[in-house]
Formats: sequence, structure tokens, C-alpha cells
Amino acid sequence: MRAESERGVGPPDLRHLFRMTDDTGMLQHARHGIPDRRHGYTTDDNARALLVALKLQEVWEVPRSRELAELYLSFLGHAQREDGGFRNFMDYQRRFLAEEESEDCFGRCLWALAATLGSAGALGDAAQERLDLALPRAAALRFLRGQAHAVRALALLVEARFALRRTRPLLRKLSGSLLHAYREACRPDWRWFEPEATYGNADLPHALLLAWAATGDERYRQAGTQTLDFLLESVWTGKLFRPVGNRGWWRQGEAPARYDQQPLEAGTTADACLTAYRLTGEERYRRAAAGALAWFHGRNSRKVDLYDAQTGGCRDGITPTGANRNQGAESLLSMLWAQLVWTETVQRREETTVYA
Repeated sequence: MRAESERGVGPPDLRHLFRMTDDTGMLQHARHGIPDRRHGYTTDDNARALLVALKLQEVWEVPRSRELAELYLSFLGHAQREDGGFRNFMDYQRRFLAEEESEDCFGRCLWALAATLGSAGALGDAAQERLDLALPRAAALRFLRGQAHAVRALALLVEARFALRRTRPLLRKLSGSLLHAYREACRPDWRWFEPEATYGNADLPHALLLAWAATGDERYRQAGTQTLDFLLESVWTGKLFRPVGNRGWWRQGEAPARYDQQPLEAGTTADACLTAYRLTGEERYRRAAAGALAWFHGRNSRKVDLYDAQTGGCRDGITPTGANRNQGAESLLSMLWAQLVWTETVQRREETTVYA
């Protein structure tokens, strides 16, 4: 192992992933390390799980990864409406709940389908069918995080040269919307997209970096690195990663909330930094990704392990009194995704042997 700050990069612990997955899909919540069936499922989590299953197959060739991918894709297919949108919340009796559509969920489903498109056989064919149904709705996305997830999908599709007459203009439209939001909100002391930084923050600059890679447009590179650097300046206390907490978020002119710190923020920050490292070669982004990964393993403001070695799960965050002991799907999948992308981007690139 290279350094203490780069723990958690070996073969992933999948015990809790299998524990949280039943014959319907990925369950949403857990009490401690035990699945809590009362809260059922979300399409959002199953889209995340599909991405993780695909990455498991690609990076580690996990024998059951395709079986998992088929299960999670089946969930997305069941959740998709005839108009291409996706229902999100399903109870344990497999009944979808009435709700307003979530653009975050839609964008993440689009991303997961785009990532599945290159799979062989029925998996790729089914993904294309669902993608064809969903794509026409992408142009109407209004909220930044939904747009950012959709940009990730469209960058993959443009790279794969899939339906370029549709996907290339869509990519520019949604990336342009993110760029416009940044220019409208940006101030000398606030290089961000909105007057408040809330959740999944690193997803926004990440999308612009991927748009730059897909189009070569330097405006996306500049805005993506400026906003990512601004975010990184805010989430470090000494040598410790401390993400924006969800008890108050981070409003312009104020200090970022210290708690509750969420695994989602560590995972998305590591993911964005690894893309920045891959695209720019700048070592500081690799170090930032390592610090975000180390947050899961005790290098944090409370010195608590978010990874539970007894269950293979990830605790649901850091509160003022320590770790939230519940181990839900979003937390687990955020940790697994960050570890897998690290292995793919750094470990394999540098051909470094780490602990197994």
C-alpha cells in the first residue's frame, strides 16, 4: 500500500451489496447493517447499483456482476413510464408511490443506461431500448444536478458515437446550461453555480470536465477546473477532507456546515478529482481523491471508520457525536464507486500492487 491516505483501494468488499439486493433490486435503507424493508426501493439507488455492477465487471471481473447488472437494469425498465420518464420510490410490495418526478433520478438513469449500452447481448439491447425512450426528455431538464447526470450520459454516448445527431446537440445544450448558471452566480469570492452549495456538489464541475473531454470546448475545461478547485478549497481542514454538511449546507458569504457529512459527498468528490487527474495529469487531483477516499477509513474530523469491516457496509455519515450507524444503499454505493474508479484510474494506470 502506497500511503495511509490511500487506503480502501483493494478488491471491493461486496458482502453488503449482496445483502442489500433481493430479487427485486437494491433496497434503500438499512438499520445498522441489516436491510430495512419498510422503506422499499428507489430507482435512483438501482441506477447507482447498475453503474457499480458494470464497473465491477470491467475492473475486477466479478463473476456475478453481469447477473447484478441485469437485475438492476430490469428494475429501471419496470420504473420507466411510457413517456420515457422514471418513477422513483417503490414500496416493499413492489408498488410505485405517487410523487413528482425527480430530475436527479432521471439524469442518473440516463447515465446508467448510457454506461450499459456497450454491454454484449440482451443487456446492451435492453439498455438501448430504454435509452431511446428516455432521450427525448433530456432537453427539458431544468435542475442542475439532473442536467449534470445527463451530461455524463451524453458524454458517454458521444464518445461511443451513438445517435450523434441527437446526442451531440443535447450535450452542448445541457453543458451550456451549466456554464450559464456558473457565469450568472460567479463572484470574485464565490466561484460556484448557485448561491448555495448543497449535495452532490462535485457532480457539477465533473460534468463540465467530461463535456470538455467530449467536445474539446475550452470554456468547459476552464469553468470545470475553476469550480472544482473552489469546492476543494472549502472541504479541507488541515490534511483532512471535510465535505459540506447537510445541516445547513454552504451559503454564499457563510462557512460550510460541518455536519452531517455524507458518503455521497466523499464519493462524488473522489470521482470528480479522478476525472480531473485523468484529463489533466495534475498530481494535486490524485491527492485530493486519495483524501476523499481516506475519509471513509477514519481520516476525517471525528476519526471514525465509515467502512464497517464486520458487514462490508458503509455508515450513513458523520454527525457531531460520531458515525451514523445505519448503512444504506446510497452510502455503500458511493464508497464502492469511488474505490472502483480509483482502481481503474490510478492503480491500474500506475500498475501499483495494493493489498487484496
